[in-house]
Amino acid sequence: MEKLNIAICDDNSSAIRLLATMVEEILNDNKELCGSYSIMEVLTAEELLQIVDQVDYVFLDVEMPGMNGIDAGKEIHRINPQCEIVMATGKLEYVNEAFKINAKRYIQKPYQKRDVEEAIYYLIHSRVGQSEITVYKNRREVVVRQYDISYIRAYDGYVEFYIGDEVCRRDMSLSKLESILDNRIFFRINRTEIVNMRYISVRKERKIQYYFQGRELTISRRNVGTFSTAYREYDLHYRRG
Repeated sequence: MEKLNIAICDDNSSAIRLLATMVEEILNDNKELCGSYSIMEVLTAEELLQIVDQVDYVFLDVEMPGMNGIDAGKEIHRINPQCEIVMATGKLEYVNEAFKINAKRYIQKPYQKRDVEEAIYYLIHSRVGQSEITVYKNRREVVVRQYDISYIRAYDGYVEFYIGDEVCRRDMSLSKLESILDNRIFFRINRTEIVNMRYISVRKERKIQYYFQGRELTISRRNVGTFSTAYREYDLHYRRG
């Protein structure tokens, strides 16, 4: 899993430390959420904007001297559109303002650990498969979201990627590709095939059968158990809508 860079911006250093401690405890107690993480603590919006191009998630206070959180949120989306914002304030009247800057969550002060935990779970799970990968179509470079890749098949020295109605390719081994892909949604079912579990359907007859585009998947005998576990995990935690 990729490293997560988290920023906490608040003009109150005690509030920053309290929230940072909660975030650390949540991530350390739930190591399946991310591979590693860093937490950056900043006291002003101006300071935040200097580093926001490196930030995945930011907990952003609304009321701060100088630039407030709402104006900072607009700048964040301009500088780093991929950065997700959680607004934090003690005043409910700012909720509507938070949604104007497309904040993914709103948490109220004083912080409650269950609210912080819910926000973190939402942010991380909504980010599944959002990393990009470079593939090639007619020898032209194409950058795609992993989330949009439905199926991957290996041949001698190269792999093919199925993305909607398109088929792209890249010269690399399936084993090397596995180290790049988000293993929360991708699974290698046999020697030559990797599937994105969001495109799989399940039929429960005498036994559970897994299908991709109407074709029953051929899962190697040694992978049947681990695939079933991975699919249940995906279905429980990462499936959207």
